[in-house]
Amino acid sequence: MAAYLGRHGTEAKLLLEGTGIPISALRDARARVSQRQLFAVIRNFVRIAPDDHSALDAGATFHISNYGFFGYALLSSASCREAVEFALTYRQLAAPTIDMRIAVSDTDAVWEFTPLADVPEDPRIQRFTYDFQCAIHLALHRCVLGPDFQFLSIELPVPAPGYADHYRSMFGCPVRSSARLPAECVSSRNGWIGHPSAPIRSRTRWSRTCAMRCLPRSAKPRASPGRSITG
Repeated sequence: MAAYLGRHGTEAKLLLEGTGIPISALRDARARVSQRQLFAVIRNFVRIAPDDHSALDAGATFHISNYGFFGYALLSSASCREAVEFALTYRQLAAPTIDMRIAVSDTDAVWEFTPLADVPEDPRIQRFTYDFQCAIHLALHRCVLGPDFQFLSIELPVPAPGYADHYRSMFGCPVRSSARLPAECVSSRNGWIGHPSAPIRSRTRWSRTCAMRCLPRSAKPRASPGRSITG
């Protein structure tokens, strides 16, 4: 978020204003941020961002390398299925405001996002969460599977935004609003689940083991059927 705002001429200190997070934490891999502080950062981002759709644009700039050792572990997985299972197991490292799962059928692979119970009932934070995560997921899929990857449809449990055209332009698929949870990103290209991607094929088992050992102890996986691959 700080990098995105910086490219639009907004200083990082405005993003961190009132959060208790020092500027130095932005470049410190050992820095820890509480959930309360994260929500404060999101509110600041929504307030000072240049456009209503800035969360989408910021999420779209993500690359798998932004996740550090977590990203290296994903890239060194033997297959896309293994990478997805790893991402779901350690999802709190990358998506601390939502729960997520992927359901795979004979034809579809469906990502489902549900806000965690302790996410504030603040429509600004909920909108940011859906926009940011949908855009990040598209960007990461394209990092691994190539630039032609796209979802078949997106269904969000929030009212259609005034920038719905921006959604459709970015994702190239129908975007619907619905009152039900969870949010869904649907792709019928479920064949990608079992196959290695070009970057994954170039990594070794050793690099995955090395990356996993570097993950913080607090990231130990916790069993949760809602975070696994189904189907």
